[in-house]
Amino acid sequence: MVSIVILTHNKLELTKECIESIYEFTDPSTFELVIIDNASTDATPPYLSKISHQYKNIKGIYNDQNISFARGCNQGAGVAEGDYLLFLNNDTRVTPNWLDEILLVFKNEEKAGIVGSRLLYPDGRLQHAGVVLTLWNGLPINIDVNVEGEVPRTLETRKVFAVTGACMLIRKNLFFDCKGFDEEYVYGYEDIDLCMKVREKGYNIFYVPKSLLYHYASATFSEIKSLETQLKNEELFKSKWREVIEPLIRDYITKLKQKGVNRVLIYGTGRAGEMLYSVLKENGFEILGFMDSNEERWGEDFLDKRIFSFDEVKTWNSGQGSVAPDSRPLAPVNCYDAILIASQFISEIKSTLEKNGITENIIAPIIS
Repeated sequence: MVSIVILTHNKLELTKECIESIYEFTDPSTFELVIIDNASTDATPPYLSKISHQYKNIKGIYNDQNISFARGCNQGAGVAEGDYLLFLNNDTRVTPNWLDEILLVFKNEEKAGIVGSRLLYPDGRLQHAGVVLTLWNGLPINIDVNVEGEVPRTLETRKVFAVTGACMLIRKNLFFDCKGFDEEYVYGYEDIDLCMKVREKGYNIFYVPKSLLYHYASATFSEIKSLETQLKNEELFKSKWREVIEPLIRDYITKLKQKGVNRVLIYGTGRAGEMLYSVLKENGFEILGFMDSNEERWGEDFLDKRIFSFDEVKTWNSGQGSVAPDSRPLAPVNCYDAILIASQFISEIKSTLEKNGITENIIAPIIS
C-alpha cells in the first residue's frame, strides 16, 4: 500500500481539486491519504473533517500552527501505514495511471530510491522533468522549464540527479533510514536534500514521464516564501553538501578545458550570469563578454565586459569580423570557444539563439 502524504495550508479550492483527482484516477484499495493541515484559516479544516468521514482511507492531522513543509511531512510519515510514502503537493492534479507508472519503476529497478513524475503547468508547459545542478552556483534547478509538455526528450524514463517534492515516491523504510526531511530547511530544498541522502546510500533517482500531473507550483506557499528564506536554504544546502558538490564542479571545469573551451561568451546578465562569470574567471577562463535578449542592453557594459548583439556574434561566426563605427574591432573573427548559458530557461535561450543564426558551441553548464 502507498501512503499519500499531503500538506495543506489554505487554498481550499486547490486541495479539493487535488483530492478529487486522486479518487477519480486511483484505486482506493491501493492507498491511504494522510493529510496534515498546517493551521489553515479558510474552510479547509471543515472540508477535511467531512471527507475523513466520507472516505475510510483518510487520516487527518490538524496543527494549530504552521510547522513548515519538512516537519509536516515527517509528521505525516510518522502515522503512515503504507510500505511506500508518496509526498504530494496539494496544488497538483493527477491523471490516469499516475501512481501505477511510478510504482512500476520500483518493481523493475532494484536500486530505485526515489521516483518523481512529469509536472506540467496548467497551460501545458513543462514545470519538472528532473532536477540538475548548475555550474554557476552548484544549486539545483528544474531542467527544461517552460518547454512544450510533449517535447520528445522529456518523455523518456531516466535516472536524474534529483526530483521535486511536489510528487515523489520513496519506500518508507528508506525514508526513515535517511531520517526523513531535514527540518532545518524552511519551504525549500528539503526535497533535494532527501534525494542527496538517498544517493549517498547508493540508490538512484528516477524521473517517470508517463506519470503525469498538473502543478500550480508553490501556489499555497507564496505567502511564506521570501528571498531571505531562500538564501538561508541555499546556504544550508551548500554547506551540508559541499564535499559532494565541489568535486563535481572541479570535474566539470576540467572537462570544459579538455574540450578546448577557454574563451567564452556568457548568455545572461542576471544573478546567474554574474555568478558564472566569477566561477569561470577564478578558474582561468577568458570571458569576452555577455549576451542578452534585451536589445536596449546591447552595447552596454556588464561587469566591465561588453554586452554583444546576436548580429555581432553571428558576424564573427561568418568569418567577417565585427567592427565598431570608429573602425575599432570589437572582437576577432571566431573569437569564442563557446557560449555558456546562465539561466534556468535553457531550451528557450537555445531556441532564441538558433532563430538568430547562432547554432554551434552553445553549452548549458549543468554539472549533473
